[in-house]
Amino acid sequence: MMMSTFHRGALAVLAGATIYTQSAIAAALVPPTVTHQGRLFDAGGVPVTGNFEVLFSIYDAVDAPAPIWSETHNIDIDEGYLSASLGSIAPFDPTVFDGSVRWIGITVGVDPEMAPRVEVASVPYAFLANN
Repeated sequence: MMMSTFHRGALAVLAGATIYTQSAIAAALVPPTVTHQGRLFDAGGVPVTGNFEVLFSIYDAVDAPAPIWSETHNIDIDEGYLSASLGSIAPFDPTVFDGSVRWIGITVGVDPEMAPRVEVASVPYAFLANN
């Protein structure tokens, strides 16, 4: 009887340790990419459709002359809607998002970068990391 109580207790401790370990591993697996979605219109206000080369750049100042990170995506834009997984081609260096304010610049094809640049806001994982 004593042996089966011991085994049950040891099994409960082992199960608890396994759950804790697996949840700690899952918590550490924050996605290394950031989804960017938007809608693109031409100069006449008409939604754009087609395949376009889109350059995404991250800057450390709203008026910085050179980006601290960038990558180019070939995106199929449908009725102006676009989506890209930033960091999937050129992974983010740990210094890109170091807690400082950052701005994103977007360049479509051979056009100049869109203005103004937009401040990068938090994503849900950042709120969790702040706890």
